[in-house]
Formats: sequence, structure tokens, C-alpha cells
Amino acid sequence: MVVASKPGDSVHSIIFGHQESNRFLHLVLPTDGSAITSPGIEVSTPNVTFSSLDLFAVHPDPVAAGALYLANLNTIWYRAANSDMSVVAGSSRAAYKDGVGEAARFSCVLGLLATRDGKSLFVADHTNSRVRGISFETAGSKAGTVRTVAGDGQTVNRDGIGLKASLFFPREMLWISEDEQTEMLVSCGYQINRLNTKTCNQPLIAITSNACERADVCSIVLCCVTGLM
Repeated sequence: MVVASKPGDSVHSIIFGHQESNRFLHLVLPTDGSAITSPGIEVSTPNVTFSSLDLFAVHPDPVAAGALYLANLNTIWYRAANSDMSVVAGSSRAAYKDGVGEAARFSCVLGLLATRDGKSLFVADHTNSRVRGISFETAGSKAGTVRTVAGDGQTVNRDGIGLKASLFFPREMLWISEDEQTEMLVSCGYQINRLNTKTCNQPLIAITSNACERADVCSIVLCCVTGLM
């Protein structure tokens, strides 16, 4: 479940996976506690089959109203405003490989973050313990070029530059720079990493074990409190 709202909004927008029907649904919840008056709207399309609907990530397209990026396990789709879905990168096969479109490989994508101009999409490649970047020639392109931005694949948190840094199973990501393309926070287990996308410098912002008892607690707080979506 992804909370897709910002502080002060009159409604909370939630996208969740419905395992029985193999669909992703969009549900709008009033913040004043009143009852839900409309059913969930289907985000996915019937011709796309998903797996493990509790493992997914969503990010709206910043330049096209009603469009979004949706990741489920090892595949990233672009869902246009007219509900058409196309593969941006990855496939059903879990692996690690940079490349173009469906030739690239991921392993359990749990975070997506698009730049404001819509020409780049950053990916928290969870099981591969890396942050990947997808670049598009134009915003909303159906396929992108995937490259590794940070992480050496080791499952620890260690400062470093680009591929010399280590990330412990990255999850949600959040822009902290006003331009929404330079600096982000990445939830990595018990710690939150700060990543500069221009220099790929990754100094560590530590969250001690006293602050949260489980790794996923940090992830949920980063997503919901800051309004990641």
C-alpha cells in the first residue's frame, strides 16, 4: 500500500495490490474521516499479469497528468493517462544487468523516483542492493537506458562514490533538493542514505537501532510522513 498524498491535502490517495483479482487499484480516502463514496479505480490493465502484488512501487509521471510508473518485482511499466501500459525496463526474470528496455534486469524493485523533467527515473533495486537510473530521450518514452548509479551489490551500508558505495537492500526514495533531480534520501534497512545524483557521492545519514526496531519501520516512515508519492 502506498500513500500518495502530501500534508494539507483534502484526500489521501492510496494504490494497493488486490491479490485475488491480480490488479492494482487506486482508492481515494477523505482526510476528514468521512466514509468512502467511490469504489477503487483500476490502475493496471487486464492484459498484464503480476506476481506477489505486495511487492511493488509507484511514482507519478511528473509531466503527464494521470500517468505513472509502476514496478512489480523485476519489471517496470509506464501506465499512460489512457490506461495503456508498456514495459519501460526489466522482465519477469530476476537478475542484475544494465541495458536498454527489456534487456535490463532487476531483482525486486521497491522504490521509484522520477526527476521533475520526466527524463530520468531512479530505481531502488532491492535484492541487488543498488540504485539504478533509467534515462529517456523524451519524457514518457516507452523504453529507457538502464545504468547503475550507486551500490556494489554488497548487503551493508558503506559510504563511497557511485559503485564503490554499498547499500543494504534499498527501498523507498525521496527528493530533498528543490530541483527534484540532484539529491535524494534512500531508505536502506536501519539507515537512511543521502545520494547526490550528479557526483554519485553517498554520505550516510545514520538512523540507529534505538530509533526503530525493524528495518521496514524506517521505510514506512520515510514513505508516509514525507509524502513520497
